[in-house]
Amino acid sequence: MSRIIEVENLFLNYRGRDVLKNISFEVFQADYLALVGPNGAGKTSLIKTILGLENPTAGQIKLFGFNIKDFKSHRKLAYLPQKHEYNQLFPATVFELVLSGLVDLKKIKKTEVKLKVIALLTELELVDQANHIFSRLSGGQQQKVLLARALIREPQLLILDEPTTALDPQIREKFFSILKKYNEERKMTIIMVTHDMAEIGRYAKKLAYLDEELRFFGNFSDFCQSEAMKKYFGDFAQHIICHQH
Repeated sequence: MSRIIEVENLFLNYRGRDVLKNISFEVFQADYLALVGPNGAGKTSLIKTILGLENPTAGQIKLFGFNIKDFKSHRKLAYLPQKHEYNQLFPATVFELVLSGLVDLKKIKKTEVKLKVIALLTELELVDQANHIFSRLSGGQQQKVLLARALIREPQLLILDEPTTALDPQIREKFFSILKKYNEERKMTIIMVTHDMAEIGRYAKKLAYLDEELRFFGNFSDFCQSEAMKKYFGDFAQHIICHQH
């Protein structure tokens, strides 16, 4: 499998404090990585640095083999941030918002575009809301629409920052199932920042535990067998995470 992300000896300093210290790891095609850690551990900072939204103090990042500064193929990736910036007064419909996620619209026939959007909305059980105003939807529905907007471009890499925080259990289950399908059937590489280590263990293949430094990176099976992680988390916490996986 080809390397999608390469992070080497990464440091990030913010207001005189190192929020990321000597981070190194690789993500390969079709990986599904759960990025977890306590509040303030640097998870969102790491994601923003990988995306080029923050400038590292030291170290190197490569996306699809290119240095982050030279990376131009942004259509290869999609990002669903923790908080989306959206003008609630702008009366965009669900269909229009999902459509805005497509790039190179001029190269696609209108009928193909419509079929593509409707097919995705059907898959996410949003087709009945296609003509509804986005701002009038519930928080859970809005998050699914934003996922659809990210998926419509068929990215090779999808990064999500705490995407299920406002979702009820039923919608959250559907959300995770959709991502698992795209990961397994379309070999989409997924990185998800989440606070719920137990639940994500049912879906993700790899785990990265970040607390300014990278405390663990590897397969869930390796985590479950790790004596070091047993000492770090304690018997009970490790058992819950591994049981869910």
